[in-house]
Amino acid sequence: MASQLLRKSDIVSVAGIASIVPSKMVKKRRLSAPAGPSPSPPGAAVSSSETTTTDTPSPPTSSSTSIDAKLFERAEKLARMTMELKIHKVMMQTNDLARGYQELTRKMESNESFHKQHQERMEKIRSDILSTKENLQKHLQSTAGDGLDLREYQKEVVAVKSSMSDVRTLVDELVDKVDQLPTLAEAKAVLAGVTAQREACEAAAAVCEDHTALRTGQFTLDFYDVVLTSLEFCHKSIQTRIQETIKSTRRWHHDHKSTTLDDGKFTANYLKKQSKRDPRMAVYIQKALHRRIRRRGRASTPEPRSLEEFCRDVSWEDVTRTVEDVLVRRVEATVRSLSQSSRELP
Repeated sequence: MASQLLRKSDIVSVAGIASIVPSKMVKKRRLSAPAGPSPSPPGAAVSSSETTTTDTPSPPTSSSTSIDAKLFERAEKLARMTMELKIHKVMMQTNDLARGYQELTRKMESNESFHKQHQERMEKIRSDILSTKENLQKHLQSTAGDGLDLREYQKEVVAVKSSMSDVRTLVDELVDKVDQLPTLAEAKAVLAGVTAQREACEAAAAVCEDHTALRTGQFTLDFYDVVLTSLEFCHKSIQTRIQETIKSTRRWHHDHKSTTLDDGKFTANYLKKQSKRDPRMAVYIQKALHRRIRRRGRASTPEPRSLEEFCRDVSWEDVTRTVEDVLVRRVEATVRSLSQSSRELP
């Protein structure tokens, strides 16, 4: 047991405790600095404290102090808390070593040969233990008025966790909003639809204005308002129709994953529903589907006599690719075609 308690590493560590604590006490006011020198080994603690007493970090500027005051305050509290934990750890190790020393002294009290061989080393260990306890006691007395309390640290931790929770909530909300933003192709479709609608309304208003002026010789403001109102009613926003068709196709695509119908019947139901919602858009999509089927190499087949017969050769993938092609990739051509068909109406 004597060999276990008096290992060389224990003796060295205990001998270094007395020198570590004073140097820690000298440097405790500098622990709030954001960066500091790396800790030196126990054996070099005395020389390090003697040679680096003048190395103090330069104080921050007034602007950085005003901006980072809270950050420095938290850093100082964290440094002081870390030092307190280390001090308590050293105290526990010192107490354990003192108990082991007392037990060893009691058991080897009658062993004269052991005393002759290890008396000097035992006295040195005892002196180191007493010196360490004295330094620890002085440190505790000097920091008694600092107001260091575990409850304050707990409040700081709770505040940081609350701030992180708020930041996490904001990030989640931002992610949800970003997911709701339209893609680049959809944004281009909306812009193209707005441009085409404005051009169509301007052209129709100009035609109506010329026609009315020639026929009556007068063009009152009230009649002009009536014409514009009727044009806005007849020529529904093309980009709105495109967006509604895309959303409707997405819903049908979601339903297709769980349907028991084959692609032909499912596609026929889809086109029927689109024809009720927007007949001209449904006709435009059906024509694009027909061109896709013909390009696939079935031009020799006879023309279908019904919608169900037409949909026999159509897969749901053909529908989704066609909608993506005409309403996303080539949206400008689609807007021009729908605008032209709207102007040709009686």
